[in-house]
Amino acid sequence: MNSVEPVFLDPELKKEFERVAVARSLPAGTELMRPGDVITHIPIVVKGALRILVQNQEGAERYLYHIFPGESCAMSLMCCRGQRVSEIKAVVEEDSELLLIPISYVDAWMKYPEWTKFMSDTQSQRFTELLEAVELIAFS
Repeated sequence: MNSVEPVFLDPELKKEFERVAVARSLPAGTELMRPGDVITHIPIVVKGALRILVQNQEGAERYLYHIFPGESCAMSLMCCRGQRVSEIKAVVEEDSELLLIPISYVDAWMKYPEWTKFMSDTQSQRFTELLEAVELIAFS
């Protein structure tokens, strides 16, 4: 699998991104996030995949979506922007390389159209996937 990270053309955004992104390599099976965790960074997958799950009060898990190279987690974005704790569980599905962006930059970078588009595209893609999952469950 090729390494993929967002390609930002705006030189200022690119410089900021390279300055603050924290690279992490994580083995398969690592729990990156659990419900109730305080979100400090937004993950962007460079290589590998993350599986995003939701848990009920009894601990039963339900699959929501995967995050693949070049993508980020819409649920994390929503929680950090709303200053809420995580509502999901994120598990490294295969050995992965991530770029972690401190949450303080999520809003600060909204002045860059490319970042705004990346955020909007991430949320739109996940919303579409969730609607497809609901439709599949409802009509099965």
